[in-house]
Amino acid sequence: MSGRLVVLDAAGTLVEVRGSIGAVYAALARAAGADLDTAAVERGFAWAFQAAPPLAFGGLDEAARPAAERGWWREVARRALEAAGPLPTGFVFEVFFERAWSWFGAPEAWHVPADVRPGLRALRRAGCPLAVFSNWDGRLEPLLDRLGLAGYFARVLFSGGLPAAKPDPAAFHAARAALAEWAKDAPPIMVGDRIDHDIVPALEAGWGAVWLDRGGRGERPPVGAARVIGLPEVALL
Repeated sequence: MSGRLVVLDAAGTLVEVRGSIGAVYAALARAAGADLDTAAVERGFAWAFQAAPPLAFGGLDEAARPAAERGWWREVARRALEAAGPLPTGFVFEVFFERAWSWFGAPEAWHVPADVRPGLRALRRAGCPLAVFSNWDGRLEPLLDRLGLAGYFARVLFSGGLPAAKPDPAAFHAARAALAEWAKDAPPIMVGDRIDHDIVPALEAGWGAVWLDRGGRGERPPVGAARVIGLPEVALL
């Protein structure tokens, strides 16, 4: 592991939502005049997020990308609320969405698990350059900075700035090209909490992979991947 480029996912690996996105959406919708059932909004968000096209706008000019990312989230939020139940007359969706957009860009919306900072420090001591590669928009690096994490990383890559999003192999190829400076002698090692989005596609792209099973579910990782229950363990591999 010493000296290898370690690439970490963000959501579920470095940071976790306080509560859940669906619960926050439901609370903000109620504040804007739509009394929707929280469980229904949770289901609506899960469906809308899964059904959305990839959050990837790397083909756009840099100046046009933020509006495209915001539009992507606007559509996910709209479909989530509409799936949860009829919206009352007079409900102003843009008021709701502006509050949701602002909230999830703020550090108060996120929690840094207790193992993250010790794990990052251990990897730095092991001489490993670090990067982030996550399905996210351009708010990711400013958010990590406000959470006190950005300084650990040589690069922060987000799918909104790439031509594809995880688990598409094209996203991993684009990320490796962007990180080539730190992976000249060996392929990167992907560390993430999702086997389907992080681990399997990383292995298929020729990367190393470490599954962060923070919940200790005890499942076996795919052949070729390691499993840890806390980030500090990665430096010991």
